[in-house]
Amino acid sequence: MPTIQWRGFDPPGTESCEISERRTGWRFVGRAVTTGDWPARLSYAISLSSHWVTRAVRIIGTVGEDVIDLTITRSSAGHWAMNGTPHPALEGANDIDLGFSPATNTCAIRRLGPALDTARATTAAWLDPTDWALKPLRQTYTQTGPNTWAYRSPTTGYSTQLTVNNDGFVTDYPGLWVAVPQGGAG
Repeated sequence: MPTIQWRGFDPPGTESCEISERRTGWRFVGRAVTTGDWPARLSYAISLSSHWVTRAVRIIGTVGEDVIDLTITRSSAGHWAMNGTPHPALEGANDIDLGFSPATNTCAIRRLGPALDTARATTAAWLDPTDWALKPLRQTYTQTGPNTWAYRSPTTGYSTQLTVNNDGFVTDYPGLWVAVPQGGAG
């Protein structure tokens, strides 16, 4: 099972994640702990199809004094819901983007596959950790090298260069996360 650990900078913290292959697709399981102005302890599980399309997400934990308990689903027809409430603005989105984690970039990178110097546009169901609302987030991924991807979000105006490992995990998300060497404290 591919695994990774990250150190976060904004907010400061740590996260670990592992991918496992299932009979019907893929599963991510992770845990994020942050400190500072945004203290959080969150666990998540993401179920994906064999083509890396999001099926379901479960997030539990705390942020400050608030309890987080979310179930996000995507039907095979592309209909999204959070805790049973439909989100029609997300119709057709394939990816989840957990705004507190670099793990979900892996889903899009694996689903889109390698295509050097070709911009690939997608829309994600973005869980915005500022208000815990689910929102459409347009994104563009362009593979710029064997292990580098230009990431851009026209929705937010954000762009950066991601470095990934052979499993598709982000190993350097400038200013936000960096992978901790296996067996080390980083």
